[in-house]
Amino acid sequence: MRGRHQSATPAWGEGGGLGVLRGISGSLQAIETIKLLLGLGDPLIGRLLAYDSLEQSFRTYKILRDSESPTCSIDPDDIVIAEYDQF
Repeated sequence: MRGRHQSATPAWGEGGGLGVLRGISGSLQAIETIKLLLGLGDPLIGRLLAYDSLEQSFRTYKILRDSESPTCSIDPDDIVIAEYDQF
């Protein structure tokens, strides 16, 4: 039995609302990974996908490369991905 001032409705995070958003973003990330691995579709390289859960809508923003940023200024061909066997 609930106290006099307690709500019968659980808080949004306790009721699973956050789990749904994690599932949506995880599905979108998985689809992007599959597109990149298989060379299909138009991956979101250089773009940001924003999801508005209240409106059930998506927006895409173009992200420009910043030549002054230490991360953005690296040539993608110069990036070396280490193998786990080396650790």
